[in-house]
Amino acid sequence: MPEGVLVYVEYMESAPSGNPTLSQPRKYAGIGAQAPLRLLEDEELERVADACRNFRLALLGTEGFDCAQVTAGGIKTGGFDPETLESWFMPRLFVCGELLDVDGDCGGYNLQWAWASGRLAGRLGK
Repeated sequence: MPEGVLVYVEYMESAPSGNPTLSQPRKYAGIGAQAPLRLLEDEELERVADACRNFRLALLGTEGFDCAQVTAGGIKTGGFDPETLESWFMPRLFVCGELLDVDGDCGGYNLQWAWASGRLAGRLGK
């Protein structure tokens, strides 16, 4: 099984049941939503992974500032090693995402920071 597919399978299998977003990749891959992902053949898992990589949504508008989902503020970054996100003051404490005082422009930059910093802190915090 391809490495990236395995991570996705673990995520999908651990997600709460009844979540409608979890059935979408299977739907677009032409695979029934009832079969557990761990039972799918490699070719079916590749189709699910491809559906995830190429899934597109049309942006229809915004709900305005009152529904914005990015916040400002957080723990000052000067207290953390920028290469590992480990605290200078409390060894083995790794912080990422919006816990740190990092704000990006709209356009996915805050999400990218959350994912990238989470991946870095998670890999090094083992």
